[in-house]
Parts: sequence; structure tokens; C-alpha cells
Amino acid sequence: MGGFSGNGRLISDGHDLGVVTYELPDTAFGLTGSAQGEVRGDPAILERACRCSVLSLVLDSGKAVRLDSIAYKGGDSALIRLAPQ
Repeated sequence: MGGFSGNGRLISDGHDLGVVTYELPDTAFGLTGSAQGEVRGDPAILERACRCSVLSLVLDSGKAVRLDSIAYKGGDSALIRLAPQ
């Protein structure tokens, strides 16, 4: 995919769901629209994240990115859609 990658945390309503690795495209920031990326982690974390209505990804830089959606279909990865930043 290219772009940004690292370790981050999924957060919902102030609750830390756990650590994930992420890959985001170069165009993820400064967009007026949304961008798509991927997170990988423990399946239990990804399953919990799918049930959350408010979700953000805190990057290893400390920047929090609001997510519009997460699509998890099993395994250790899920597609994410970033909200416009």
C-alpha cells in the first residue's frame, strides 16, 4: 500500500481497545474526503472495534485519526476508512 505504517491503538469513547499495526496511504492527511487503510491485530480487538460507533486510531506519532468505518471479516486484518481530516 505504501505511505504511513506503524503501531497504534484503537480507541472508542476513551476506552483503549488494544494495539494494532496500521498502513495508511500517503494521501491520508489533508484530504477533504476520506481515505482507506488497513489495520492488523488480535482478532478479538478487531471484533470489538467493529461493534463501536465512535472509533479512532492513535498513531505512533500520537496523532489521533477518526475512523468512519472498519470492515472486519475474520483473521488478523481489517480495512478502515478514515474520516476527512
